[in-house]
Amino acid sequence: GKDLLRYVGHVRLEFLLVSVICFLMFTVLCVNSLRKLSIIFPVICFFELYLFGCEFNGTISAESYKDTPATATAIINDHKEVAPPRILSLVNEKNSHLNWHSGWSVDVSSYLRYNETLRLYSGGLYGLHNSLPGWSPLHLRRQWEFATLYPGIIKTAGIQYVISTNSLNSPYLELIRDADISVYRVIETFPRAYLASKYRVIKDQSRRFSLLRRGELDLETVLLEEFPIGFKSNGDLSDQVEIVDYRDEYVRILLNNHNGGILVLSDTNYPGWRAFIDGEEAPILTANHLFRGVAVLPDAREVVFEFASDTFILGLWCTLVTGLFTLFVLYYRFRAKSPSKVIQLSQLSTQSFVFPVSLQMLLFSLVYGFVKHKSGLWDAIDRCRVLELWAG
Repeated sequence: GKDLLRYVGHVRLEFLLVSVICFLMFTVLCVNSLRKLSIIFPVICFFELYLFGCEFNGTISAESYKDTPATATAIINDHKEVAPPRILSLVNEKNSHLNWHSGWSVDVSSYLRYNETLRLYSGGLYGLHNSLPGWSPLHLRRQWEFATLYPGIIKTAGIQYVISTNSLNSPYLELIRDADISVYRVIETFPRAYLASKYRVIKDQSRRFSLLRRGELDLETVLLEEFPIGFKSNGDLSDQVEIVDYRDEYVRILLNNHNGGILVLSDTNYPGWRAFIDGEEAPILTANHLFRGVAVLPDAREVVFEFASDTFILGLWCTLVTGLFTLFVLYYRFRAKSPSKVIQLSQLSTQSFVFPVSLQMLLFSLVYGFVKHKSGLWDAIDRCRVLELWAG
């Protein structure tokens, strides 16, 4: 319709720029004397990304996002626990007057109030924890699956505050900020960390979803996907769990006067988290489809969750080694005074592609084995069949 006509000029300009850049790149690659100019390609990519970022929401002052909105202030002043409050924003374009897809250059009013709605990532700007996952590919599929079980998971997820543009009439909600964007405190919800004395192992996903969607779980029972090792509990559920330190990659919990059970921390069981019970590492269980849990004995006094991703460390090593290898190749390439002195990897094999592929697979195997400290390093190299490839 007419609302889309304002974007026609932008599309035409972007299409023209892309066409010119593609033509220049093709010319540089086809003309031998210009190939040294290929270094400009990364510069062009950086410049294009910079233009996108610097113009994004360009009509909105940065102070609109830096200043803490009234909704977040109400929650922060009301919350008294160590762990950040978990929130759920029900505000969207269908149930409110706000519109975030009309273009900020046309209608700025909705964008100026986006942070006040505390949707998705905006709550994290002010020390709040959003229940709904955002659009980042880093989010687990389980997070979206869990979110679809609303409203049954409000209590199970430990949601403490709800933000809405509509009036919510529920005996389990208490209004703490009355405005066009209101804030409600959830009266009955699970604590961020608690000790369950019973468990149910349900490996079938549809059955777990059914139980969670109904919202009938209590603090005594947790849903697991595998049997816990060393489980022991006598069923005492007094106030025995206390979060004393809560950071982005570190959580410390004290246990007092308890009889054992499954300690549930209602935070995502993301790959890379490790658990330590009184200094000894313990396996982490997936609790209630999404959260972290560990089996603790009656004599346990402290549980620490710490994030240390092996994948991230492996990526750092691969990046470092690849960078050094690239510098090595570039050094000898530009050091050569004539084409005859340039290292020709294809000369080392009967097929031009065999040696580079073999070298890459060998390099990856060595880095992987070095980082993981596994005895199966040579097995990994053997699986790559490097020697066979070298033979051509």
